[in-house]
Amino acid sequence: MDFPGYNFNSYLVDDDAPTVVTWRNIHKSTFGAQNDTKSVTEDESEKLFCPCEHYGYSPTTENPPYWKARSYAFSTLGLHEEIMDFYNFMLPRSSEEAMRNDVVERVTRIIQTKWPDTNVVVVGSFNYGLYLPVSDVDLVVFGPSLHLVEQEIRKANIAVPQSIVVIDKTYVPIIKFTDKKTEVKVDLCFNIDSGIQSAQMIKSYLNQYPIVPKLVMVIKQFLYQRNLHVVDSGGINSNCLILLVVSFLQHHPRIRPDSEDANLGVLLAEFFELYGRNFNYQKVGIRVDGSGSYFNKADCGMEESILCILNPLNPRNNLGLACYGMWHIKHAFESAYVTLARALLSKEHHHPLCKTLLSLIVSMSDKVMGYREWIDQCWGFVPPAINAHHGLLSDVNPAFKKQSSNRRLRNSS
Repeated sequence: MDFPGYNFNSYLVDDDAPTVVTWRNIHKSTFGAQNDTKSVTEDESEKLFCPCEHYGYSPTTENPPYWKARSYAFSTLGLHEEIMDFYNFMLPRSSEEAMRNDVVERVTRIIQTKWPDTNVVVVGSFNYGLYLPVSDVDLVVFGPSLHLVEQEIRKANIAVPQSIVVIDKTYVPIIKFTDKKTEVKVDLCFNIDSGIQSAQMIKSYLNQYPIVPKLVMVIKQFLYQRNLHVVDSGGINSNCLILLVVSFLQHHPRIRPDSEDANLGVLLAEFFELYGRNFNYQKVGIRVDGSGSYFNKADCGMEESILCILNPLNPRNNLGLACYGMWHIKHAFESAYVTLARALLSKEHHHPLCKTLLSLIVSMSDKVMGYREWIDQCWGFVPPAINAHHGLLSDVNPAFKKQSSNRRLRNSS
């Protein structure tokens, strides 16, 4: 199957792609082409809705999603509007930033009390501000050894005791623990300059491509709820995901990569189509430096890696090497594409419990929402408005329960 408008090299398209049937004019994008061809296999067209259930997600909530701020048409324009509302809803709140800063300050104080000349630097998604409510805080410690810092962390009693894990047999030694006060997960790595340089690089791409943060926020949540974001079990980390989206936009035939007014609904479906159906992971690697390009992995001796993304800071370094679970991610992306494509074609609410297009593939649990509300209470943020469909929660982890259960508001729709 040809990805609409893409000029793939002969080795790019997956040789094992299934036979397809096509339909026309699934969308009218805001950036040009109005008669693109979309495809789906014949057996997929007969599948019961929703195929995403096979990949760890089933839309079961009886309420509209927490991010719903208005009514959305069952179309790519409606999906675009919903992605914008989802992005604004998921953006870190001032209270969430304050809580993470509190974690960073306490960890830094523990280390610098013992070693005053030590530098502790924030890297990762917290550094560039594109993190989920439950995302880790990544820190780089320049100075003392891993085991000495571990001892101080244990003495300070700030970590959930069973949560402390020391990984010292790898290229990047690391301490992982969960902060007792906030339940924020913390990763401490040691004396690695590349973390700081990578954060600066990602910031530059986010500034260069304003569409990227909006797509990434949706895809990060999509991966999180399926446990496909956990690097230790072969998931894809935030930096690799951002570069995947950057590469997708660099090769897009109809929009400029730095465009700000493209239809996000169309782009999300096309992202899932490219990396879930068309991309040949066995043969093709990705470069994002300059205007971006593809290359044959065999020419660089990188066939052993499923996902191959060259580090723009060091082209000999494959950032996707640890993502050995990429086949699972590919299947999840494909399932999301089929789900959205079927829904957009039929223009009907197939699933009686789903209220919006995006909620067919993405959700936020009551537990996570309760956590966000607890953070708001403890760190002083007052949301501009309470979601009238949900209100406040009481049935969450006891550490984050509301002070009175009668504050919960029932769905009024």
